[in-house]
This record gives sequence, structure tokens and C-alpha cells, in this order.
Amino acid sequence: MKDYYTTGYVYFLQAGDDLAIKIGTTIEPLEKRIHQLQTANHRKLKLVGAIDLRKSTGLITPGRIEFSILAKQKEAEIQAMFSNSRIHGEWFDITDDLLSYIEQVSNVD
Repeated sequence: MKDYYTTGYVYFLQAGDDLAIKIGTTIEPLEKRIHQLQTANHRKLKLVGAIDLRKSTGLITPGRIEFSILAKQKEAEIQAMFSNSRIHGEWFDITDDLLSYIEQVSNVD
């Protein structure tokens, strides 16, 4: 039995000093996802912010599939908002608007 509750996250990661942020999702604990991504990245990944969808939606009972769907929907919404800053895939230029947005929506310590 896993010792964490079911939720989904939209996270914002920066690789080293790069002026880019990855907007991604996971239904695993954030630390686990960052560790998975770190093994494939030669720069130290830094969590800039994250949205815990359980906290932001107030939903408690949905399962992993429902949170996965919610996370993908939220990720797509955010990526569309900042599409003019897309570098490639899930990577976006760091802009004042993006940083301000991350600060406003992040609800993970």
C-alpha cells in the first residue's frame, strides 16, 4: 500500500540556469517524478512551482485515472495560455507572465 494520497499535479521545472520551464504532469509524488526526469537530464532540475489538483479542486475521492485526466486538462490549458512562449514540446521560455502565473497558482510547499 502506498503511503500517499491520490492526486494529480501540474508542475513547473527549470533545468539549471536555462531560461526555460517545463510544464508537465504526474499522478505520482512530485519527488518521484523529478527524480525520474533528473536521471535523463545533465542539469540539476529545480521545482519552480506546482499545482496539487486535490487542493485546488477540493476533490478527495476520485481515483488515479480521474486525477490523471484532470492533470492533462489543466496542463493543456496552461500550455495553451503560454503557447507564444513554447520552445519545444513541454518547454517554455521564462517570461514575467509565466513566472507571475506560477506564483499565483502554486499550492505546494
